[in-house]
Amino acid sequence: MKTRFVIFIATCLSIVFCYYCALSYFFSAPDFGPILIKKEHCHTDVAYLSCIIHAEANTKDKEDMYLVGSTILNRMEHGRFPSTVDSVISQDGQYDGYLAKKFYRTELSDSVAIDLLNGINRNYCALFFYNPTTATDKVFIRFLERKYNLVGFSEKHLFYGN
Repeated sequence: MKTRFVIFIATCLSIVFCYYCALSYFFSAPDFGPILIKKEHCHTDVAYLSCIIHAEANTKDKEDMYLVGSTILNRMEHGRFPSTVDSVISQDGQYDGYLAKKFYRTELSDSVAIDLLNGINRNYCALFFYNPTTATDKVFIRFLERKYNLVGFSEKHLFYGN
């Protein structure tokens, strides 16, 4: 009787362990190797910045990715916007990509996010951007054109700032 009970417990534990391993394998985040960032930037900043870059930028245009990421970091340092990456991108009506299916990390978006957090290829002027082929809010576009300077452009977006 004891032998059957021990076998039953061992079988149950094996099943639970296999189930845990399968879940860990299929639902774990991709590993892109060591993340090389400065100590003052936490991994959460990299993750959020990487996700929003992938969701908002043209991922075939690295310059667009750097410019989109720059707008988030510049807003963090500007007194008019929240001071953390996640609060800037989740601010109501600002970054639609935050709620999009494309809001996930890739190796390329991670490398762009890390570069930007380390000050590499960052445009320190860009605060806003829009896609001129899809933008429908004419009031917002006129506001940008009157109040801010065109500080950069890519194949997909126009970037405005100081």
